[in-house]
Amino acid sequence: MELFVHSGDETIASVEPESLQILTYVHLSEIPKSELNVTTSCLPWKSPTCEYPVLREGSVTIAGSDAIILYLKEHGYNIDKIVQSFDEGETIAYGALLKDKLFPAILYLQWLETQNYVEVTRKWYGRALYFPLSIFIPTWKHNTWQRRLMEDTPQDYVQQKGIELLKRAEDGIMCLSSRLGEKDYFFGNNPSSLDTLVFGCLEVIIQQWSSENNSLARQLHSCTNLKQFCNRIHQNCFPALKPRALMAPAPSKSLWKDPSLWLWVLAAAGILCLQGVRVGLFRRIRSWAQTHVRN
Repeated sequence: MELFVHSGDETIASVEPESLQILTYVHLSEIPKSELNVTTSCLPWKSPTCEYPVLREGSVTIAGSDAIILYLKEHGYNIDKIVQSFDEGETIAYGALLKDKLFPAILYLQWLETQNYVEVTRKWYGRALYFPLSIFIPTWKHNTWQRRLMEDTPQDYVQQKGIELLKRAEDGIMCLSSRLGEKDYFFGNNPSSLDTLVFGCLEVIIQQWSSENNSLARQLHSCTNLKQFCNRIHQNCFPALKPRALMAPAPSKSLWKDPSLWLWVLAAAGILCLQGVRVGLFRRIRSWAQTHVRN
């Protein structure tokens, strides 16, 4: 099996909630490394479907975290054996709550809210990619999520809708905090697929944004039990990743060592050459026409 997930950095395994959820589930289900090859990238064309996460086994391709987890369960990797039958409905209900309330707010903060998009998202892609991909990829994704999240929303109402998305997410965080209580995990002493989904959403908020930047981060930082919950899973599944506050500034990369940059340079040079040939040809035709008209 081969798993394709969005990449992360030195502090977080993936900056996208669903990819982080799947990586957490894979770790907790103890899938042998010999049976699963994990490919991480932030380039869309590195994935079979141009989106993340995706699982591929032979001719079978499964996209989306829910479908991937179901496929893994069918093949014996099921961490939900601890979940009682009466808890399965609650798992579905809280999963729907997260998809409905937290996912849209996280995407809004990552791609549409101006301050976070400029100061966090674009800077992250600037470190992860080389020019011009570091400009093209975030701009393309910004436009994509603008269409998906703000479809049929008047331009002067976009900011108000963003505020509404954040308010719904804050309510969702309080609901999760109340449900978790003092327990280690949502269904007791052992993690379930619901825990991986919650962690995937909340860890992105904790690692990507400081509480000074937005109300959603402030809301989460006020819920001590949820922060402890995320720290518990982080230490269990990703102990090598250090908190952002302890990280030294990442060294700058040499642009000229990246093959993709040379492809872009060659493509740009080819376009300029073709443009020059076209302009020169037009000038010759115009000059010939003017000469014959005078004659």
